[in-house]
Amino acid sequence: MALLLLIAVLLGFNHWLLEPLVILSSELLELKQLPWLLLAAAAWLLAGPSGDKR
Repeated sequence: MALLLLIAVLLGFNHWLLEPLVILSSELLELKQLPWLLLAAAAWLLAGPSGDKR
C-alpha cells in the first residue's frame, strides 16, 4: 500500500514539475522568439565594448 502511494505521489510531482518545462521548451524549439533574439544580439554587438577598460 505504501509503495502504491509513493508511486502516485512521485508521478503527480513529476507531472507538476515537468509540464511547465515541456511548454517552455516547445516555445523555444518552435523559434517564435528568434527575430527578437537576433535583434537583441545585433544591438549587443553594435553597442561595442564597455567603456570601463583603461
